[in-house]
Amino acid sequence: MGSGGSKDTSDSKANSKKADTPKNESVKKAQPKTERQRSVKQSAPETQRGAKDSYKGNPGNTKQNKGSAADKGKQQKEQQNQKQGKGLQQGKGKGQHNGKAGDPKSSPSKGQGPNMPPVKERGYKKLIRVKLRDATIGHDMEYLEHAIDVFERNQLEDDDDLADAYDRLEFLHMKKDIRDAILRRHPTILDKAIAEVESSSHKSELQHYLDKAKEEKENLKNLDNYRHEISTMDQKAISEVRSYHSPPEGVREALMSTYLLLGYSEARVSDWQEVRAMLGRQGKSHVLKEIEKFDKSTVSTETSDKVKDLMSKFTLDEVRAVSSGAASFYLWIEVPLKEDGYPAPKPPSLRKSEIYDPEKFIDVDKHALRTPMEAANTYEELMVYLVKPFRTDLQQLRAIFVWLSIQDLGPMNHATATDVDTPTGYMRLIGEQKGSYAAFLALLCRKAKLPCVIIPGVSKSVGYEVGAQDVTGLRNKWNAVYVSHSWRIIHPLWACRSVQGHKSGNWTLVESGGTGVRQQETAAAGTEIKTFNEYYFLTDPQEFVYFCFPDAPQWQLVNKPFTMDKFISVPYLRQGYFKHGLRVSSKFECINRDEDGICTVQIKVPEKTSFQMTYDLFFNHNESTEKLSSSLQLDRYVLMNQDSTRWNFMTRFPVNGVYKITIFGNVVGEKNLQWLADFKLICDNATENCQPYPANPPIGFGPGYTAEVMGLRNPSHKSGLVAIRSHQESNFTFNLTKKLLLKTELVHNTIPKKDLKTYLTQTVKNNRVDIGVNVPHDGEYALKVYAKEDKKGKDFENVCNYMLTTEESKKKKKKSYENAFERKVRRHLIDTTHKRDPTELQIAMDKFLKTNLDDNGDFGKAGNKLEFLNIEKALKDAINRRHVDTLVKAISLAQSSRYSDNVTTLLQEAEAVLAHLRQLDRFAHEVLEMKQTTISEIHSYKKPQPIIFDVMQATFLLLGEKDYNVDEWENIQTLMRRTGKNSMIRKVKQFDSVHLNEATTRKASKILDRYNDVVVRNASAGAGTFFVWNNVPTNVNNYAAPKVPKVSVGLVEHDYEEIDRNARLAPKRCLKKYSNLTKYISEIATSDLETARCLLVWMSAQRIRTRLYSPKVKVKENTPLAYMEDIHEGRGTFAAFYALLCRAANIPCVIIKGVCRTMTFDPGKKDIKHCTGSWNAIKIDDSWKLVHPFWSCTPMANTSGGDWVLVEEGTKGTDHGDKKEFEDNFFDSFFFAIDPMIMIKWCYPHDRRWQILHPRISYSEFLDQPFLRPSFFQSKFSLVSEESCVLNSIDGSCEVRFHGPKGQGKHLFLSYELHRSNDSLEQGWNSSVFSGRCGDRWNFQIRFPLVGNFKFSVYAFLQTGPTIWMCDFVLVCSEAKSDYIPLPIDPGQVGWGPGPITEEVGLLLPSQENALVSVRAKTQHAITFFLLRKLEIETKLISKHLSPADLGDCVKHLINRKELEVKVFVPEYGEYALMLYVHGEDGIEFRNVCNYLLTAEDPRKMFRRRESGLQRLARERLKRATESEEIDGLRDAVSRCEKEKIGEYDDDMERAKKRMALLKMKKDLRDAVMRRHYTTLERTISFARDSAFEKILEPYILHAEDIRDEMKNVGTNYSAPLSLKQTTISELRNYRLVRQEVHTTMSAAFLLLGERPSYLEKWTNIQTLLRKQNNDNVLYKIQNFTLGETEDRVVKLADKYLSNVDENRIKAASSGAASFYIWTRKMIDEFNKSRRKKKEMVDKEDGGIEKDEAETNEVKPSKSPKRRKEKSDMQDNPKVYAAKNHCKRWQVAVTNRR
Repeated sequence: MGSGGSKDTSDSKANSKKADTPKNESVKKAQPKTERQRSVKQSAPETQRGAKDSYKGNPGNTKQNKGSAADKGKQQKEQQNQKQGKGLQQGKGKGQHNGKAGDPKSSPSKGQGPNMPPVKERGYKKLIRVKLRDATIGHDMEYLEHAIDVFERNQLEDDDDLADAYDRLEFLHMKKDIRDAILRRHPTILDKAIAEVESSSHKSELQHYLDKAKEEKENLKNLDNYRHEISTMDQKAISEVRSYHSPPEGVREALMSTYLLLGYSEARVSDWQEVRAMLGRQGKSHVLKEIEKFDKSTVSTETSDKVKDLMSKFTLDEVRAVSSGAASFYLWIEVPLKEDGYPAPKPPSLRKSEIYDPEKFIDVDKHALRTPMEAANTYEELMVYLVKPFRTDLQQLRAIFVWLSIQDLGPMNHATATDVDTPTGYMRLIGEQKGSYAAFLALLCRKAKLPCVIIPGVSKSVGYEVGAQDVTGLRNKWNAVYVSHSWRIIHPLWACRSVQGHKSGNWTLVESGGTGVRQQETAAAGTEIKTFNEYYFLTDPQEFVYFCFPDAPQWQLVNKPFTMDKFISVPYLRQGYFKHGLRVSSKFECINRDEDGICTVQIKVPEKTSFQMTYDLFFNHNESTEKLSSSLQLDRYVLMNQDSTRWNFMTRFPVNGVYKITIFGNVVGEKNLQWLADFKLICDNATENCQPYPANPPIGFGPGYTAEVMGLRNPSHKSGLVAIRSHQESNFTFNLTKKLLLKTELVHNTIPKKDLKTYLTQTVKNNRVDIGVNVPHDGEYALKVYAKEDKKGKDFENVCNYMLTTEESKKKKKKSYENAFERKVRRHLIDTTHKRDPTELQIAMDKFLKTNLDDNGDFGKAGNKLEFLNIEKALKDAINRRHVDTLVKAISLAQSSRYSDNVTTLLQEAEAVLAHLRQLDRFAHEVLEMKQTTISEIHSYKKPQPIIFDVMQATFLLLGEKDYNVDEWENIQTLMRRTGKNSMIRKVKQFDSVHLNEATTRKASKILDRYNDVVVRNASAGAGTFFVWNNVPTNVNNYAAPKVPKVSVGLVEHDYEEIDRNARLAPKRCLKKYSNLTKYISEIATSDLETARCLLVWMSAQRIRTRLYSPKVKVKENTPLAYMEDIHEGRGTFAAFYALLCRAANIPCVIIKGVCRTMTFDPGKKDIKHCTGSWNAIKIDDSWKLVHPFWSCTPMANTSGGDWVLVEEGTKGTDHGDKKEFEDNFFDSFFFAIDPMIMIKWCYPHDRRWQILHPRISYSEFLDQPFLRPSFFQSKFSLVSEESCVLNSIDGSCEVRFHGPKGQGKHLFLSYELHRSNDSLEQGWNSSVFSGRCGDRWNFQIRFPLVGNFKFSVYAFLQTGPTIWMCDFVLVCSEAKSDYIPLPIDPGQVGWGPGPITEEVGLLLPSQENALVSVRAKTQHAITFFLLRKLEIETKLISKHLSPADLGDCVKHLINRKELEVKVFVPEYGEYALMLYVHGEDGIEFRNVCNYLLTAEDPRKMFRRRESGLQRLARERLKRATESEEIDGLRDAVSRCEKEKIGEYDDDMERAKKRMALLKMKKDLRDAVMRRHYTTLERTISFARDSAFEKILEPYILHAEDIRDEMKNVGTNYSAPLSLKQTTISELRNYRLVRQEVHTTMSAAFLLLGERPSYLEKWTNIQTLLRKQNNDNVLYKIQNFTLGETEDRVVKLADKYLSNVDENRIKAASSGAASFYIWTRKMIDEFNKSRRKKKEMVDKEDGGIEKDEAETNEVKPSKSPKRRKEKSDMQDNPKVYAAKNHCKRWQVAVTNRR
């Protein structure tokens, strides 16, 4: 019908047989990213080698892979520029090309920029790089590709030249693509080219071509529209024009203009006989065919001007008066779809409901309905009557639309109208199907000066079938009108007409709302009827896009336009769906395929909306492969389940086929159900013996509106589908809001209802009904609940249904036993069920579910207990928070639950607190509403009555005044006279009873107890008001007392960077009101913990202590800014401010006052009661957490108190400088939610309960604690020596020991400072502090040459980092060391013991990690290291009592292969410093890298624990095993030592354990390489990289990484052949006469797969191989192919085969053979690359395998005869000896590598 059919838009169930309005469709939108850019994300190479593989490995997609490399190159280039701190160079420079603007070659590349460091290359490599740079700035793609290929094959260093080249290559390809698309003028190709350019980084450079392509695309669209105008012409109209021998005026001009536009010459078309002859042509030369191919862009300006001159002589009416056929040509020439000067299309910012209210347009509609028919004689008259009375464009459009909707445009209604340039004339054309509603609306709007566009496209109209994949034939037109400053969509045809009764004849209705039907529809075209559908007037584009799809995507008017594929695939949604705000929450597609014979459609309705739904199920008897048996009745195969706001339609299929489900619905109370949506259901896996559901009631399953109206509320089960267990009772409960009679029924497919009655129980108690169900067998049951009011004459009504199924329990195989772990999980669940911790119970339940255990009733009990605990927790939290809204919500939840009787006490307490809060607000309100005259009346008393004095005294006591300020009436009068922030009324307003201490409360109560409110009011009305306010409960117990958590629960690690940044960026309005701040914080925080943190971060950003407050600016009271001024002026505290902020955010917060050991605290002082401070406790998740706002917002001091003199210090790192006292934006999160065990180190609360510790510590214990600074805990150190602030010396020395962070201690240095008090004796000082390390442990030994008090401070630092202050101790020496001897040396930063510097130079795995080594005098002692690299070593032994000459021969070192052995001989008792030096990199001097302190004491003075014989034997065995490579023997030796109780920190044990860990890691790497399993390799490499042996294992790790990369590359090369379909392989094997290149390619592929060359000479044999199945299938072989098993000769032969095959020819010959070609070529390349790597590794080993000579400074004769012979051979013929040794070593190395 006309320009586009339409369906009936009356979407009701009554009219469900009507066909509805169709959906829209649009041209496929260009993808947001190009194929090249997508390839970057999927397989972008990370190295130059990867780029090469990506480019060369897929020759068929060169352009794509080059784009990938270019993108990657740009990323690397940008990263390098960012690191170097410089951007892209601008302007001209050396080597820079002077190109045009917009061309990338005009920008200097890496190879051209003036600041580029030269690459040190010579010869041919330099020439290759120069050629690549020259090609990069050129325009020749082939030359550039060749240059890239040569550059990569020679493996030159990138230096960003390769990345620039790839970037240039991508630009050239993209430029060529879009130019070709413009020339080809194909819409799809244009779309693709435009999308690639828009999503690329070269968009600005190609903007000229992009604009031209868009213009060409628009021309093509307009051309289609013009063709459509004339497509309705028939042959009769053309014959009528041809019949003129001498045409009348107007006809000749119309035809001349037509042929001029079609490209004919003016001389030719001037001859009418020639025109007649051209009109008579057929086939391709037919005039309509030529019009279809017409291209507007080919029309010259001269031709266009001639046509305009010709057409200006006549009007359309004049032409139509003489010839209707010529008038059609006139319309094609004249009527455009869009006039010039219209605004560009873009999505409207407002929805239809925001600009259009039907109630406000009633007068407009009435005016349009009264329009006389005579007004339609001309457009001018019609516009004067219809539009002129209205001012706004929307009113004018509405009048036009309503007038158009009431016109009867039947074929005979306007037959008398002759002038087609009038409204009645065009309506006649519409009746004759020569015009369209869209064109008519456009003419009317344009006459009214309203911009209007005709939009052509496709639509889901009357002929659309749900799931149809081809909608190209459903052409349609609609309009977009520019009103209210935006484009709005109108579909006039669908708004005015609909088709009723259209049937395709493909469907059979089989089920309707649970009732079986068998009604096959008959094909019918339907009847067009007149209607008025308001929905299609100003339809919102985001809804309209589901109905109609425009040819031009921009006219979708949505931010994310649909593609054609999406338009076809989205569900078939109707206007009722959008009207009610529904949402499809299942698969959002119109076609749903079954899963195990079931399809599920889920629709979500808005919250708090009572909705009703039903459905129709159809079977497609034409598309289905199986027929529906006439004996099969589908009456219960759809389950309609309501789960809260979700409606689920679960369809099971007894027969494979194509189905359709139509869903209807409406809000409860509406009579007609509207058509909501259609879905096509395809079943390919129908269940055998598929049974229907036991029942399918009209109201569906699940508690819904019916049950709620009847009075059944708060159901225990929200969903209608419930999983149960047979022989186990399940309970369903409801709360009854009124007295009802109930009846329940259990339905099964085979068991009679009467037999199931005994399995149902029903009890009603305290307005609560409990229904118990215990089914006898597995299967499906329907539980139906009926109810009626207790009145006579009424029948029971079905109000709720549940579908009960035991399918889950049937599927899960029951175990007859549980293993130990499963029993433990069940036991844990049972135990936690008896506890009262909801968090622990939830964890136990989750673990139970994860273990997949049978319920047996345990899980159900736990669920009930969890529900109860959550309700109880909500009540407790609400009571503690003391927030009115929170209390109301918690009380309501508890009262409506089934556990209301169990929480009676808590409910009463919550209600009491709620009443108290409301009472407190009311009483405070009464005080605040007092008149000033009343206060003045109290103030005026010179000698008040005692009762008035007592009331006011108690008032000010509660407001925080001291006793001495209220003991005299004059003082009270002074307090009452205060104004501003200290006024009495303001203090009452800000009063919080939580902060009252019990002493003040008791004192005030004692004063007021002897009065009552009546007596006080009689004395004074004002005093009576204060008396009532005073009597409100004000003790501190309004907040729950702090409890110590049973389990210490730390904060969950979370990245707070985002919310911290947002908190710091809070707008300035947050300073003006607390509500503004809390509102802003609530938008960025998702929990109370995050809110509390955000408030603290915000405080830290306010510069409270440094902000300058101008006295001229008046600060409003009771604002954050006002209190910040109080803090600045010393009237407020950080803790009080933080408490105000937290309470404003409804977070319970307490201010805690006590004694603080500040960071300037002098250790050892006992009198610090004057050092008071305040901090906070906040309640989060039912537990109190400590916060110190001041320390969080203020940097720590770097100086300590006390009068001390520095006497000795160790070497420190770079200092971080003196911090300012206050820094902007400083925030230390350490003091937020800090552990109470740590907080007690510095803060001791006056109220000991706020220690939140068990047991609590005393004040003296607090003072005795070691003074550990926050950095100590932040660095994860621990103190293992005596935990005391004051250490007393023993025998003239003290010891302090620490454990550092595990695994990180090897990177740290510890230093120290030793101070003495001024009253100590004056005496010289030498090195007295030994700072020794042993791995992650440190030991400080301080020796005192004199008595006195000392302060010992410890610092930590990295080798190049700042120094961090860790802790302070006071050392008291009462007796100096009798045999005091200073340390032999000052070790400096190297320190004592092997540390970071030792490892840095390559000395690893020391046999002695402890810096302090006890040795026997006159006995040799050995210390060994693993050498990472060849080093030049020097050793020294130093002593205070022996000269260097005496110790010259006492230390020797020996380098044997990879081991350094240092042998020390101690000549006598005493202390010695063993110093190791390594030759410096400068080649001039040695560098100290390690020091040991050796102590050789007199055995008579030493107390040693003697080892037993078994212990000595175990130790000797351990030492031997440590030297070996056998990990099993070493493990046995360690176990034996542990059994003999040899200490954990024993030096030999530690060395053995490290050795064992090294051997195990080495073995794991070897095993992973041998297994060649990618995941295992990846995991093992990761473990090795993270271990302490990374440097030692570097060769093994690199070898494993090479194997891993090789496996990864090989794995990615399987994709080409494995993506082939079986049909493609069938095509290959069906070739009878095959081309030579196909035969050669397949032969090469099968050669790699292990076939004989001779067998592959015949094509028939290859066909046989392609037919094989199972393990002999070609794809299976490729998937399991391994390069390592292929011989060299086979690869060379396959390479020789492929060298004769041209890649382009094989692609043209067969796509399947091309895939095999790509795979074979990649395999050959990988094999060759692997061979090159192996050769390089062997060459490297050959160069590195040398004769190992002992480099030593002592010569000892060899005791072994064999060794002597080898030595003799070496001396006689060293070359022969070296060759023999080389062969042996090479064989061992190759064996190990394999």
